[in-house]
Amino acid sequence: MKALSVRQPYASEILSGEKTREYRSRRTSYRGPLLICASQAADEGATPDMPRGVAVCLVDVVGCEDDGEGGFAWVLENPRPVEPRPIKGALGFFEVPDVPLLTPTRRKSEAVGPAPAGPHRERIEQLAADVGARLARRGG
Repeated sequence: MKALSVRQPYASEILSGEKTREYRSRRTSYRGPLLICASQAADEGATPDMPRGVAVCLVDVVGCEDDGEGGFAWVLENPRPVEPRPIKGALGFFEVPDVPLLTPTRRKSEAVGPAPAGPHRERIEQLAADVGARLARRGG
């Protein structure tokens, strides 16, 4: 599975659907699923409860646009929470084993595989619940 490291708070904003574009210096022709991993490093605005060093969500890369400032905006859609497994990040795309989606039918006690880090899991589940509530209000 293709993966990309993203600093907090941006990884959580991608999961919540607030951030639909990832700005990078390089164009990508890749289209398809992409695992978003929260890097260990964080930017201004990150809070201590935001997960770091773990898989956060799966998105679909559906496009790449010139941002008008010499960079590119990768267009992201359909964020889905995943099991918050520890991931060692890298620059640019990197490959990782498949990570199971975190679904309403498979929560804490029903997780597949080794138990992930506790505080990360709770935060990702809360973000996933927020996304679900937002989608329910929109009717989709």
